[in-house]
Amino acid sequence: MKKLFALFLLAALSLLLQQPLYADAADSVDGYRPQVPIQQVNDSGQALVVDRDRSRVSLWDMESSTADWSRSVESIVQTDVLNPDKFIILSRSGNSLEKRVLNQHGETIGSSSYPIRLSEQTSAVRWLMPYNQVPERIMTLEDKVFKVYQAPWDKPVIQSDFTSYLKDPGEYISEISYSKYPYVALKVSLDEIGASTHNKLVIVNLYKKSAVTIDHFDTSFSIKTTNTTTIVHTSHDNGPHAANVDWPDLSKPQAVLQVYSSATGRLIHDVKQQFTDHDGGGWETSLSGDVMLLKNKDTSVWSLYRTNGMEIAKAVPAPYAASYELAGYQANAQSVFLLVQKPESTTSIYQRVVIESAVE
Repeated sequence: MKKLFALFLLAALSLLLQQPLYADAADSVDGYRPQVPIQQVNDSGQALVVDRDRSRVSLWDMESSTADWSRSVESIVQTDVLNPDKFIILSRSGNSLEKRVLNQHGETIGSSSYPIRLSEQTSAVRWLMPYNQVPERIMTLEDKVFKVYQAPWDKPVIQSDFTSYLKDPGEYISEISYSKYPYVALKVSLDEIGASTHNKLVIVNLYKKSAVTIDHFDTSFSIKTTNTTTIVHTSHDNGPHAANVDWPDLSKPQAVLQVYSSATGRLIHDVKQQFTDHDGGGWETSLSGDVMLLKNKDTSVWSLYRTNGMEIAKAVPAPYAASYELAGYQANAQSVFLLVQKPESTTSIYQRVVIESAVE
């Protein structure tokens, strides 16, 4: 049996971020709201950080508490770490789309503009890196129509109208995740009058033009796809609520992380924890790469899991903070990096948590 305990080592790395972990990338259309997260650079102590309010992207060295470089980039909608020496920045200005490639020093070593017809109804845009014999692609979602483009960018090579997967009047796509053909994961929501928003997961097979629907969620959730799986991580707030809202049975352990086969909808991994029904309790989850942070709001502790369900740390005391989020996990040093906003502060700092394990 393993016991996990944590020793907090404070790294005084100040970040000028008003929004600690995420920067909104575009206005909401049909409920969809893409986000640009902090991205850890492989297993290092470096992080690619986007401050959309100030239109800046920076590479921070969390070990030495310094910014290696910082660059001004307008209207960022996506960042990707290809390797420690190459970063992709996708920006959108109105109906125009541009990709920049930066090196490890933040210097532009390449750029591309894409002659794709975007509109105000284009609610999701994502650059897809090439793999095997498949070239780079651009994914868009516009008024429930999913499209994938590749050079010469004049027409989509994949197109699907998701309207047929919205079964009830008023349903809309609130989140979409796509990494590799043929699977697309949709979070489908329905705002019910006098009640909460009802959410379900729909995994679409673009080749077979079929879908698997998973509709047993009594909590909020977010989604992420890999080549073959769909990852669901949940959140819940025990605040005041009406009697007719979707509400989990808190007398039973709750699913915080679930991994489904995109092909069949079969549940592969199911991580559950027990929570109380105390007011102000509940839990929050967030992903950084293949690691999930679980915050227990009732007991003020956090746990860390791989997205394959493996537990890394359990019930670690939360830092003294107004808010804290996951910035990265360094496996070779058994270190977790948290981005922490102190009470009565508008800036954030990194805290490094070293997790040591012992076998009893």
